[in-house]
Amino acid sequence: MPVQDKCLSELQITDYTHVYSTTSRVLILEDDIDQIILMKYYLKRSGHEALLARNIDEAWQQLNNHDVDLIVADLNLGAENGFDFLCEVSEKFPRIPLIIASAKQDFEILQSALELNVKKYLHKPLGEGEFQHTIDSVLNDSTPKGLRILAIGAHPDDIEIGCGGSLLEAKKSGAKIAMLVLSRGGVGGDASLREHELNDAAAALGACLYHADFEDTRFDSDPRLIPTIESVVRDFQPDVIMTHSRHDTHQDHRATFEASRVAARSVQTLMSYQSPSSTTDFKPTTFTNVTSVIQAKIELIAHYQSQVAVRSYLSDEMLLSTACYWGRFSKARYAEPFELLRGHFHSKSDETRVSHSLRYADIDSADSSAAA
Repeated sequence: MPVQDKCLSELQITDYTHVYSTTSRVLILEDDIDQIILMKYYLKRSGHEALLARNIDEAWQQLNNHDVDLIVADLNLGAENGFDFLCEVSEKFPRIPLIIASAKQDFEILQSALELNVKKYLHKPLGEGEFQHTIDSVLNDSTPKGLRILAIGAHPDDIEIGCGGSLLEAKKSGAKIAMLVLSRGGVGGDASLREHELNDAAAALGACLYHADFEDTRFDSDPRLIPTIESVVRDFQPDVIMTHSRHDTHQDHRATFEASRVAARSVQTLMSYQSPSSTTDFKPTTFTNVTSVIQAKIELIAHYQSQVAVRSYLSDEMLLSTACYWGRFSKARYAEPFELLRGHFHSKSDETRVSHSLRYADIDSADSSAAA
């Protein structure tokens, strides 16, 4: 990544995007146990997770309990009709691509399938090479590309706590993630240790890490804060910025919000995440479904053992209960809340999202009220 201006040259930049690999969940609807075992084996060798269903009821249970990326279905399920199931799935979950795997070639059904979200037709018996190529091709074609998200945090672990699940979910959808952490967090613990933990977490997330060294608890008096964030915005060119909220008791968090708001003036979407120090004035207007990645978020935060050991709000129980609480405001079991200040942001699971877009006038009005 090129370092072109003075502020960037003062940042430590480490690109971990190449170490991240995506595992997709593939639902197999098949009543033949031998075919189930075969497809599960093929998927495992390709690095994907197989969800198994031998009848339509089991398939709906899997869809209701998991975030499914692709469905491979047989049409002949004994007394049940697999095509009727695919029709209903296309209506309720239009984002999920479908593959038909069948020993019979019914051209009338194939013609009807063109009206659904059926991407491929696989003829049994299934060969490993063709099966894996088809799965990877359909998943790749169905994954949105190009979204660039910059998450900004005052200290190591702020980002993972506030929006770690949303970043993991976006990463699954093909987004490129960057983290800008503005200090080494020396007041909250050993700075060298926290820096090491930050690098481990960024590598696990597969993010490009920008790390500055502003004095912990002294952000508001440093005139370099806005130019530093501006330099990262110019370098990374994000579509979305996630940062702290103005409604926070920590002075560094508030300073980070104010500086981000100025530095992000040309960025399409600006949103604020919740911190443990957020006040009751934090009022989210959009929620991202993090149900499928909640355990991965906990594992991400676990890299910060120096903080987990002394911060009760970083316990697994507290992280789960917080996400569960916000889930009740959407259709998700677990969710992360955001104050959406400008633009729009949707989680990967379109069926469970709740989002609201605010006009620039709304922001100006809110700022005027706060100033008063």
